[in-house]
Amino acid sequence: MRLKDALTTDGGAQYWESIKGAVIPPEDKPAFRGIVISQEGLHIAKSVVLGIVDAKVAEVTLTFDPPSPARSSRARYSTSVASPASSLPTRSC
Repeated sequence: MRLKDALTTDGGAQYWESIKGAVIPPEDKPAFRGIVISQEGLHIAKSVVLGIVDAKVAEVTLTFDPPSPARSSRARYSTSVASPASSLPTRSC
């Protein structure tokens, strides 16, 4: 089952509890690739909204606590799952 599908179905809250704090994707799998749609914070990123499939569809919000210095568009971020703030999955680094 795809991560987004699992989080947005009827059992999404229970699935969320089972993966909270996990590294996604697992370290033995390729990193997600996405297109930055927006970023809160110019030089210190508080959150970054990504499109995974389409640059016009916000699918993931990465929230940094503490905020992360902004990097180039080709930076790789290691993400772990945090608490969803809306219907979009949210990840914390």
